[in-house]
Amino acid sequence: MVKVKFRYMLYQLLADPVDAKLDCNSIDIFRAISAAIRANFGEYGLGRCRHSLSVKVHDASTKVVVVRVEHKCARFLSVSIPFVNQIGRCAVTMKCIYVGGSMRSCAKAAIRYHREELTIRLPRSTPSDGKRLLQVLHNCSVK
Repeated sequence: MVKVKFRYMLYQLLADPVDAKLDCNSIDIFRAISAAIRANFGEYGLGRCRHSLSVKVHDASTKVVVVRVEHKCARFLSVSIPFVNQIGRCAVTMKCIYVGGSMRSCAKAAIRYHREELTIRLPRSTPSDGKRLLQVLHNCSVK
């Protein structure tokens, strides 16, 4: 018996107008990714990836998405993601943050990424927001 290897890809959803609220769910993200794979690789690419493609995590507050795909199909996904311009009714761009072999490594990368974002935003914040950001930064820890 052969073990199936997966790749977990961590993406950030960037709204086209920066302040726009993203009103989409995991099914919309799955459909947009499937449409991009079909547009680039046709039915062959979609058929090869569709059985293993899944959106594992979608966090609307942090705009982070974790997509799981079989190791053999990871190239199809990574090539097709730049062509995802719209999810549901929202205009978006998907920025790749991390590609890993386990969900745990993706979670650690997400924590690292959010910690870096907080340290960048901290100097630009007001004093009341700064205290809140420091508290959040203190609570973030990689175990």
